[in-house]
Amino acid sequence: QSQWTLKARVTTKGQLRSFSRRGSGGEGKVFHVELLDAPGGEIRASFFNDAATKFADMLQVGKVYTFSKGSVKVANRNYNSCN
Repeated sequence: QSQWTLKARVTTKGQLRSFSRRGSGGEGKVFHVELLDAPGGEIRASFFNDAATKFADMLQVGKVYTFSKGSVKVANRNYNSCN
C-alpha cells in the first residue's frame, strides 16, 4: 500500500468492546468511528487491540483529526452502513 493521510471529522464513535479471537482462544479489543472528510465522503475506521485502547478515549465526536499509517480495505457492505 502507498502512504496516505486523511483529515476528517469524527461523526460517530462506538464503544470499546472485547471479542474472542478465533483459533487462538485469546481476547481482542475493537472500536469503530465514522468519519466525514472535506468532500463529504463517509469512512468507517476500525481500531483493534493496542490502537483501540490508545485511541478510544482520545477521539472525540465533532473534532477533526489527521489519520495515517493504517491499513486500508474496501468496505464489506454487509457490515458497513457508510455511503
